Amino acid sequence: FRGRVLVRPGAQKTNALQSNPNLLLADGAEIDTKPQLEIYADDVKCSHGSSIGRVDPDALTRAPACRPSNRGKRRKLAGRGAACATAAEV
Repeated sequence: FRGRVLVRPGAQKTNALQSNPNLLLADGAEIDTKPQLEIYADDVKCSHGSSIGRVDPDALTRAPACRPSNRGKRRKLAGRGAACATAAEV
């Protein structure tokens, strides 16, 4: 992910938020994320960030409603949950 927010000179009162949450589902998965802000105005509110995490297998086995029999199904369920949570924010 390479995201860029550009606030040009004269774009006062700009309010920009950039977020890049990531969930690594495979054991060998990697992510390269670089959120960027380029600001050329003084009176702005801008933020950016990125988070990266893996599925916690213990959390999945503790939830009574989330006990699929194999590891792949648990990860798929966690990925869908994360995707739904992200989509709800949009």
